[in-house]
Amino acid sequence: MIVQETRIKASSGHQAVSRHVLSGARNEAIRLTSGSDYLLKDWMKEARREGIRYGLRHIAFNPSEAMTDQQLSDFAEDICRELEADPERTTFVIHQNPRASLVAGMARQSRSQHQILVGHSRD
Repeated sequence: MIVQETRIKASSGHQAVSRHVLSGARNEAIRLTSGSDYLLKDWMKEARREGIRYGLRHIAFNPSEAMTDQQLSDFAEDICRELEADPERTTFVIHQNPRASLVAGMARQSRSQHQILVGHSRD
């Protein structure tokens, strides 16, 4: 599984990451399982008010094998626990991305990429 984390500066605002995660044009489908644009905006406002440098952590992961919703939820909770973040205040999004491949002739296959956004930390 590939996991990538990026911290987003509070001074950057939430708009760019929100557009990328909640409405990315290269996705066949986007499923928001928890959180919202409002929550992302609120985290950034809170971080700026509290003088916290990074307002969000964006974690993208791409499992090599399909995962059930329960497995995805458990993994997201593990990430939150590791980052000392509240899982109830997490934005979790599943992107369905197109990928061309030769399966049974010329069939097209899709893959999922998952996005977790957690609130600010004090570092």
